[in-house]
Amino acid sequence: MSSGASAMGNSRVGNRRSSHDVAPPRRAHARGVKLRYLDRLMQSQWVKLIAGASFEDAPQIRNLAFIYASVGVDCIDVAANPSVVRATVEGIDAAMDTGSVHARPLLMVSVNDDESDPHFRKAQLTQAAMCPADCTQPCVRVCPADAISSERAVGATSVRVSEAQCYGCGRCFPACPHGLIEAASYRRTASDTAQLIRSHAVDALEIHTTGLDDGESIRQMWQDLGCHEHLKLLAVSLPETALPLIPRLNDILSANASPDMVRVWQLDGRPMTGDVGHGAARDAVSLARTAFDRNLIPAGHFVQLAGGTNDATRRYVEKHDGLISRLGGVAFGGYARKAVKDALGASSCERIEEDEAAMAEALQAAGNVVDSWRRRR
Repeated sequence: MSSGASAMGNSRVGNRRSSHDVAPPRRAHARGVKLRYLDRLMQSQWVKLIAGASFEDAPQIRNLAFIYASVGVDCIDVAANPSVVRATVEGIDAAMDTGSVHARPLLMVSVNDDESDPHFRKAQLTQAAMCPADCTQPCVRVCPADAISSERAVGATSVRVSEAQCYGCGRCFPACPHGLIEAASYRRTASDTAQLIRSHAVDALEIHTTGLDDGESIRQMWQDLGCHEHLKLLAVSLPETALPLIPRLNDILSANASPDMVRVWQLDGRPMTGDVGHGAARDAVSLARTAFDRNLIPAGHFVQLAGGTNDATRRYVEKHDGLISRLGGVAFGGYARKAVKDALGASSCERIEEDEAAMAEALQAAGNVVDSWRRRR
């Protein structure tokens, strides 16, 4: 692990409590529709918000959760961090309190089985946070999370990376002309994740794997969690290189799994690129076709597209006869966050619902994101 990464596991910015206790969410509003998420998957209408496995700005996540729960996403996927989970629960609860949300979205946390997965890293400076005074700071411009800031000083420029805001997209690494930025990778622990799941705030788990060790790390993690009965849904996120491992991973994860637990395979086309352009959407669609052509998806399981997904994803899917009916749905990350970024950033209110104009703008933008898949308009 790189220096500076050892503390990243579960003690991020905004975590004011030393324990992993998370107040359980209020679920009264969800009675009678608790299986809406399963219906969505079966109807190819499932939409998940990826807040980011490494995005840990709790105030921003709280408002993201409020906005996207309000427009009907089925799941909100966040970092396995107690302060982030608390913020997400608060945002979802606030959305449910409006009375306009018919079904509570699942709250998912993401973990990784090794440090090679790009979703579990932060940008960090390789030395004292100074670069030449004449540097044009392309790193600041390319960061989609506004996580990099700079301040000019005599003879040099001070640069800072916000650990909470950085979600590890990696665009700043090649952008730095002086090679001063590197990745600090980390791994979520099974014991800390188990505490979050047992808190009853977390409904679903997503395990990210690159398949480097033939599934042995996932086997150990699944065994160490020991709280499988608390999960309503289990997802595995994997790139094309790990597709051949699906049958083996299924065997591993079927051990001790509840028969009622929903199973999802997230096919990660081009990670963290959904906000860069429509072309990024092709890879996930191609990955799904490959998985189906090879008959890799176990019967009764669902497939979710991710990695480069955006408003072009549905269009690319519909170019392939019958593909839409074989999919459970889609996960939107950078595309979804970018859609509401300006509205949320323009508000001076800590809670977005206290700023009616900004809230209305964010709800409209978020609704368009969801509708780009569900095609309700």
